[in-house]
Parts: sequence; structure tokens; C-alpha cells
Amino acid sequence: MNSHMEMIKNLQPVLETIKNIQPSLQMVKNLHSVSDAVSTMGAASLAASQATSALQSVMGIYCPTIE
Repeated sequence: MNSHMEMIKNLQPVLETIKNIQPSLQMVKNLHSVSDAVSTMGAASLAASQATSALQSVMGIYCPTIE
């Protein structure tokens, strides 16, 4: 039970990052300038990849792959 609480605690930053991506995606929808869209998408993409790698590292701790 305790390890589940630890896992949830470790996922908080990942969830925060995902929450922070939302406004970026919203901005992309509202943009008219292609260059702004590209740079915003780049930032959102970077944040998404950081969230993914954080999630993978957290899952790796609790779900180690069988060698």
C-alpha cells in the first residue's frame, strides 16, 4: 500500500507538466502566425517528451522490465 502512495507522489510532477501543456495547445488553436505555431508546438512537444520520460522513469522504478 505504501509503495502505491509513493508512486502517486512521484507522478505529481508528471501530471503538473501535462497540465502545463494544456495552455500551449490552446494557444496553438488560437494562433494565426505559422512561426508562432511552430515555436509553440516545439515547446509543447518538448514538455510532452519530458513528461513521457519522467513517466517512464517512474514506471521503471515500480515496474522493472524482466531481463
